[in-house]
Amino acid sequence: MSALLAAALLLAPAAAPAGAAGEPSLERARRLTWDRETRELGIAMLRELARLRPGDVDVGLELGRVLTWSEATRQEGVAILRRLAEEAPARFDVAEALAEVLSWSAETRPEAVRILREVVARAPDRRSAWLLLAEILSWGPATREEAADVYRRLIRRDPDDARARAGLARLLSWEGDFGQSLDAYREALARDPAEAEARVGLAEVLGWTGRPRAALAALDELGDEQADSPRARRARAELLEALGRPAAALHAYETLLAIDPSDAGARRAAERLRWLLAPHLGLTLSGSTESGDPDTSRLRFAEAPLSLRWHPGGSDSELTLLAGRGFFANRRGSTRRTEVGVAWRSPIGRRLRVDGRLLHLDHDATGGRDWSGRIGLRVWPGDRVALDAFARREPELSSRMTAAGEVIGGIGYGPVFLREAGGGAAFRFGRRWDAVVRFARGTIAGANVRDNGRRTAYAGLGVSFRLAGGRWRLGYSYFAMSHDRDLGGFPPADLQGDGLGARGAGGYFSPLSFRNQMLRADVSWAAPGRWRVELAAAAGRQRVRDVAAPAGAGDTSSEVRLAYRRRIGRRLELLLSGERLDVAAAFDRTRVTLALDWALLRPQPPRSRGSR
Repeated sequence: MSALLAAALLLAPAAAPAGAAGEPSLERARRLTWDRETRELGIAMLRELARLRPGDVDVGLELGRVLTWSEATRQEGVAILRRLAEEAPARFDVAEALAEVLSWSAETRPEAVRILREVVARAPDRRSAWLLLAEILSWGPATREEAADVYRRLIRRDPDDARARAGLARLLSWEGDFGQSLDAYREALARDPAEAEARVGLAEVLGWTGRPRAALAALDELGDEQADSPRARRARAELLEALGRPAAALHAYETLLAIDPSDAGARRAAERLRWLLAPHLGLTLSGSTESGDPDTSRLRFAEAPLSLRWHPGGSDSELTLLAGRGFFANRRGSTRRTEVGVAWRSPIGRRLRVDGRLLHLDHDATGGRDWSGRIGLRVWPGDRVALDAFARREPELSSRMTAAGEVIGGIGYGPVFLREAGGGAAFRFGRRWDAVVRFARGTIAGANVRDNGRRTAYAGLGVSFRLAGGRWRLGYSYFAMSHDRDLGGFPPADLQGDGLGARGAGGYFSPLSFRNQMLRADVSWAAPGRWRVELAAAAGRQRVRDVAAPAGAGDTSSEVRLAYRRRIGRRLELLLSGERLDVAAAFDRTRVTLALDWALLRPQPPRSRGSR
């Protein structure tokens, strides 16, 4: 007896039926092959059984089937199954096992179909052969209608056949009929709640239709053995990635690769997630010109250019350290600002996410030190609805604002800060339509600048689709803003007055009312993991009411943005973008950005088994 076989006999479950004295049992061997770590021991037991019982079809069938699981021994396994099929033509389970293996290759798939047609011709009531035949036929677009006919025939014969209903549901999903597919999967589960194929299929379609949380809830209903199947693990990994849980998704892909190292799709996904989870050093250089008044045309450059981003402990939480130097200039002078701070984002469970940012600001011209920050909360009460809430205190930079930290005529102005809180909701309708509403209320204030209340509201509606190889979105947006006072002029000539009848007392864009409506079109083309191109354009009109414009004054507005993202090697990503915004009644802005994102280290796979 070989050392490997002796080890197998020692490791085999004690509860398994015993064979003859000193002889391994088929059940022991079968159980060992279920686990990848003990599979070689199980194969050794099966080979010994085949030597001891050369005419035992059950032993040969189990050995042949297990050998086909590995590419290295697949041909040997196929040869064993072919021999058994010739020696025992009445054993339809052998023919089905052979057909299943042959179906894995496009070259031998027609032979698999022929074998199964012969089986069902000889045994018309053999359900397992019909199900396997329908599954193989469903893989070819030209034979899917025949596959659907087979599933419907099985359902007519037995309306409680959950496996046939699940197969038909899968076909419907591949044809893009997601509504009927979901109904068919649910009907299959109503007939048999333990039908794993139906539950995994239901989760897949829920994920494809933008309901990843409901999909994960469906997978949670699987038993442990069913949840460990490659199809279930793949579905879970894809859903976790869609939910922004990269660490948990990577763990699921790593487990899937441990089961099947040849899975190229899982390997690509794992590499993508490892890159995402690695510590990243970011460098952002941006130049921006903005003009709404010749005296206040501004140049902004390299604001907060450096960042170090990582996932502590290989978790789904993301932490970023920020440090940068900003340069601001207009016709009257210039100033510089230093920023140092931290940003974070962390999911809590499947339905809650918290994010925030806190920066220390140092203004060179005035020697003033201050801070800015933001905290946000997003809740998903359902897969089609997301609710947001936020509060922030941030510098308000615009073309009509007094230069941040600047001293003019002996008076230090700014920085002008916006203190604001608000919320909103995002909705999805089906697979294509989306809508969003947001609102906020706050106060603009600063040193030697009059306080001013501000209210904003935004609503948008869009539809997404694929065309000409790209992802398109056509939409409409409405934005409204109002202030308590019109303090939109510059220079500040009314520091002590009410600010309503003069060009002054603040310098930032603060009309009494501003309404803007735009039609939008966005399109992107991408080669996943390599490059991405985005183009966005919008055109519309706005109506402004302020001191400088008569009530109801209107004009056109437009916006164009082009971005190109490229992966360079395994660790570097480049982003180039340009933007032009023209709001004729208010200001125009041109902005160019160059960003580099470098993955510093290759992360280790997460140790937590929390992907379930």
